[in-house]
Amino acid sequence: MTGVYWLIFFIAQHRVLTGAALIAVAVAIAVLLVIRRRRIAAGAAIATAIVLAMVNGFLGSGLANALVYQHGLAGQARDVGSHNTFAKLNKNSAWIYAYTVLITGADGQVIRTEFRAYDTILYPRFDGAITSADYPSKLGDVFDVRYLPGHPDAFVIVTDDESPWASGHRCDGFVNAVGDLKYKFDPDPTNPQYRPQYSAAIRALIASGCVTDADQIQTLQQTLAGLGQ
Repeated sequence: MTGVYWLIFFIAQHRVLTGAALIAVAVAIAVLLVIRRRRIAAGAAIATAIVLAMVNGFLGSGLANALVYQHGLAGQARDVGSHNTFAKLNKNSAWIYAYTVLITGADGQVIRTEFRAYDTILYPRFDGAITSADYPSKLGDVFDVRYLPGHPDAFVIVTDDESPWASGHRCDGFVNAVGDLKYKFDPDPTNPQYRPQYSAAIRALIASGCVTDADQIQTLQQTLAGLGQ
C-alpha cells in the first residue's frame, strides 16, 4: 500500500501537472467520442476531468497528508541548506526556495531530501493564509516529520508537537498576536473591541509558557492591570 500512498501524495502535491494531464487525456477521449458522434459523452469526459482536477486542488493535499501521517514513520529532521528554484507562484510573488533537510529515522538511518516553500506538507495545517515564514526555513531548524518507508520524499512536517521548530512557531504566534493587538489598541484605546482582545492575547501569552523571563512576565501583568482586566 505504500506505493499507493506515495502516488496519492504525488498527485496531491502536483496539482497543476495532474490537472493538465487529466484535461489532456479527457480532450483526447472527447475527440474520439466526437468522431463517433457521441457529443454528450465527450462533454461529460471533459467535465469529469475538470471536476477531478478541482477536487484534487482543494482536497487532495489534506487527504494525502493524513495518509502519510497515519501510515508513515516518525523521524526528526534538520534544515541544512537552501537554494532558489527561480520559480514563482505568480509574477508578483517572491522566488520560491527549496530547503534541504536530513531526516533521522527511528532506526538511526539518515535520509537526505528536500521540500519547497509553499509545498502543502504542513500537518495539521495552520489556520489562515500560509506564507514561507510558516515553514522551518532557517538553517539549523529542527522539526519532526512522518515519511513513507521507501519514499522519503513523501513526508509531512508535524506542526502540533513539542519539536524545537513547532514550539518556536507556536510561541511566535502568541507574541505576534499581542503585538498586533497592541498596534491596534495604543492609537485607539477607547475602542470597546480592542481592550478585551488585547487583554485576552496577553493572558494567552502568559499561560502559554513561552515567556520565561520574570521581568517580561511582570511587564505583561502590569499591562493587564492597566487595562483593568
